[in-house]
Amino acid sequence: MTQRTRPFRLFPALAAAVALAGALACGSDKSTGPGGNVAGTYNIASTNGPAGTDNSAPFVLFNSNVGADTYRIQIPSGSITLGADKHYTGSGTVELYIDDVLQPDESGDSFPSGGTYSVSGSTVTFTPSDGSAAMTATFSGGNTLTFTESVAPFGTITIVAKK
Repeated sequence: MTQRTRPFRLFPALAAAVALAGALACGSDKSTGPGGNVAGTYNIASTNGPAGTDNSAPFVLFNSNVGADTYRIQIPSGSITLGADKHYTGSGTVELYIDDVLQPDESGDSFPSGGTYSVSGSTVTFTPSDGSAAMTATFSGGNTLTFTESVAPFGTITIVAKK
């Protein structure tokens, strides 16, 4: 099998952004923010990225030609469970396809699997236990977590998860 030469490495930058999906859910059941109780399990409901808005799994974040190849980066599914003990766990993966062929060596990076979180108003801050940087999400409507991140060269990526 021939090794592909890529014009630039799309996957690492976007995988880092998608890792934030693992951070989508962070909160406390004693939150004073909108709707109060953030504890529960949230599933990815939609994404918005360079490929536009996607409201069904697999959630496509990037789907475009780069040079002679077509790259697609997607999240098949993902969920986050927020516990009343200020800990969260998450599951999900990111897949990279080049010319509609799954790239197993660059796919499967999972979201941060867990950590701790805190809530201040409607802002949820979480700290992954894997040592990656703390991130924030917005809790709204009593059942929605939204994470928005700017990722070069892709622009703004938004991931919404709902109870």
